[in-house]
Amino acid sequence: MPTPDPRLEKLAESIAAEEAERVADTQKNVRQPLPPSAKLGFEIVGAMLGCGAVGWWIDSELSVAPWGLLGGLLLGLIAGIYGAWRMMNRLS
Repeated sequence: MPTPDPRLEKLAESIAAEEAERVADTQKNVRQPLPPSAKLGFEIVGAMLGCGAVGWWIDSELSVAPWGLLGGLLLGLIAGIYGAWRMMNRLS
């Protein structure tokens, strides 16, 4: 039975080490929380969507379109910016 080439064994060990490092990096990246910039964006967009939905409901109930929706979006923008400002103060 022929003996294995030491260069092939070294190559196999190198490939296995690289694969293990890649898997460890992938698992580390998956578990990282959202970056602060994404949290700020979700804060503003979420507030605008929530208040915009309330404004849309007011439009449908009171027949004052488009003022309820516009007022809701403006209120959501203000609330989102205020929430983002508070979040930035907590981070710094």
